[in-house]
Amino acid sequence: CSSKMALDFRSLYFFATTSLELVLTLGSLFPLFGRKVSFMAHKGALIAAAAAFIFRIIYSTKRPHFSFEGVRIWGASISSTNNFQYMLFSLLFLQGQPVTLALAPITICCAFQWMTIASKLLAENSLWQKYGSGLFAKMERNMTQAMVMCATTEVTLVVFLILELFTPARSPVRFMLYLNLLRMRFACADNTVMRIKFTHANTAFYHKQVWGLLNEKLQPVLRIQALQPALNFVKNWFTGTRH
Repeated sequence: CSSKMALDFRSLYFFATTSLELVLTLGSLFPLFGRKVSFMAHKGALIAAAAAFIFRIIYSTKRPHFSFEGVRIWGASISSTNNFQYMLFSLLFLQGQPVTLALAPITICCAFQWMTIASKLLAENSLWQKYGSGLFAKMERNMTQAMVMCATTEVTLVVFLILELFTPARSPVRFMLYLNLLRMRFACADNTVMRIKFTHANTAFYHKQVWGLLNEKLQPVLRIQALQPALNFVKNWFTGTRH
């Protein structure tokens, strides 16, 4: 089994890109070599993650027919996947100043992918058997909590982008693109990312859980009568409800 893994290009590619993402994320969080290097590590982590998501899109989807309709159908088929949406997420946060929180969801995904491959590559390694296998088993048991954490982080980031609109670094285009991305995440029926399959539910489930909790917490504000027309408009747009 180990020899097969060693010859599996896809596994090695994911192992390399997720290793790079994890190392660069640590480098961005613990700037031992100064702020400039930390800034570059942050950007590099996003690029490494995007490279992993793009690779999965390329090998798991059929090439589009070279026509407008063919490209449209192909685009629609990939836009509803976690890999496309996390690729877009990574590219959006490449713009502007580093946002540390934005590394959380992609790093969680990369950690799961890295550990999955490591569990096969290092299965016979004594250090892995002593430390790694137990950690990986714990991660698998807590995958649902990890995916809820990803969804919570993704929703929370919209607050940062709203606040950013009141600073010189504001980017209305990025803000609108991110709102549309959150809308896509809310409806995402995909339950895989890279080569990892969620054990409990799909992405939409986790995002709806987070938005449901926010709805409960914000009820005093949401009940204000004067806000109802605007709130209903936003809700219908976000959920794709038509009247």
